[in-house]
Amino acid sequence: MALNPRMHLFSSGTVYDICVEGGCSESLKLYQDRLEREEFALYRVRRIYTANGTTARTTVNARRNVETIDRGTQAQMEALLCSNATLQGLVVETTGGWSRYYVYRKGEGYPTIEEFFVVCPGAIKDKCQCLSRFEQDWSVLSGEIKQLSLLVV
Repeated sequence: MALNPRMHLFSSGTVYDICVEGGCSESLKLYQDRLEREEFALYRVRRIYTANGTTARTTVNARRNVETIDRGTQAQMEALLCSNATLQGLVVETTGGWSRYYVYRKGEGYPTIEEFFVVCPGAIKDKCQCLSRFEQDWSVLSGEIKQLSLLVV
């Protein structure tokens, strides 16, 4: 849920929500105890969404790049997250118990991109399939670099 707040196991909500609603206090306590023992990390998560058509049979492909920015206690990482968000003029929000701020939110059409920074347990490994291609596509879609014109003006 930290890396993708839209993804949960059940259509009715998350496992956490079901435990809260069902009064599973012992399970929730074990979960909180586990979180208190964990090292936390600040992650940068970027996604590129593309579609292979425009019909009802269209499928969407999401490529993801996860990068560890820093590690420490939960309080240290949340302070760093808040500091970075403030420096960029962005707002920290909490969804599913995880603090994050968005640089780019997923758009409606395709291709579209999403980028956010999130604090969660530090067990997630950095991951990106074909990093050089991802960076190239990201640069174009985010507008971080402009394609050069073939015409001299």
